[in-house]
Amino acid sequence: MKIVHWNYFNESDEISGIKRYETELYNHMSGISDVQCQQVQRHNRNIFFDEFEEHDSDIVHATFQNLAPLALIKKPYRFVLTVHDLIPKFYYSIPQKIKHMWYLIEASINKADKIIVDSEYTKQDLISYLNITEDKIHVVPLGVSDAYHPHCKLNSCTRIGLTGDKKRILVNSSNKPWKNVKTLNRIIDRLPEYEFVKIGYGTTIQNENILNLGFVPEIEMPYLYSACDLFLHTSEYEGFGLPVLEAMSCGCPVVSSNGASLPEVVGNGGVLVSSNDVDRYCDVIDTLLSSKNTLKLWVKNGTEQASKFTWDRTAEQTLEVYKKCLNE
Repeated sequence: MKIVHWNYFNESDEISGIKRYETELYNHMSGISDVQCQQVQRHNRNIFFDEFEEHDSDIVHATFQNLAPLALIKKPYRFVLTVHDLIPKFYYSIPQKIKHMWYLIEASINKADKIIVDSEYTKQDLISYLNITEDKIHVVPLGVSDAYHPHCKLNSCTRIGLTGDKKRILVNSSNKPWKNVKTLNRIIDRLPEYEFVKIGYGTTIQNENILNLGFVPEIEMPYLYSACDLFLHTSEYEGFGLPVLEAMSCGCPVVSSNGASLPEVVGNGGVLVSSNDVDRYCDVIDTLLSSKNTLKLWVKNGTEQASKFTWDRTAEQTLEVYKKCLNE
């Protein structure tokens, strides 16, 4: 079976959840016997550039929904599309939707022969809001790299350059509307006894109790998770939520919003809180960070939950979708 992956990102792009998915899926798919996998990456800002070709493949798999219009333009014989989320539909203004060609993307999604989604939540969104039939959609959760595992906390703090005696709460977030930074700010104001460490894109948060690190290279991320006492995720909407999974893998207890797909990822591995319930967030954080035994319990729960998600499993389940596409 020959598969061609049409990727939205390339080596020069900064790391993101979708770029990681494209890279890991290709690497693990290439290791499966009887599968020949070829990667075609976008090297021009024009996503409809001529570099996207079928190369005599049995199946073309576009690994990001922004490539959906290629189903109309290139007309591949068998076309699989991964839809990670419908964030633009719910959070973009009309000018933003026009600028990012969302209306064309949305109209093209149903042209795929098979659609892969990261979560059951996104599957239900496609059924409810885009009227896509259920039998076309296949849920294939993402995985977590073996590089994400616990490290010595003291050594990790030294490596990252974190000093001081305060308990540390890590936040991995941009400042996009669905990330719910407003609630995060209120939590920070309520808990001055802790040091908050924010990484991710967007403007920094101005608060004396937060350390803004900005972009952190991926090779350092397992150490950063290991250096912190708790991971806080207040996002209202995620198609999956890789940072939550990475934190649990590194033994960093998770307190997360119960929004969108996050309960599917967190499961019983972390504490789920209603997105805007600041009082509950603060109570949970205090409870966890005031008890070593409670903290150890959630470290154990988190690592057990994270062990269920591997990139090998993602590749194997994706292969099953390819086989269904070939046989129908």
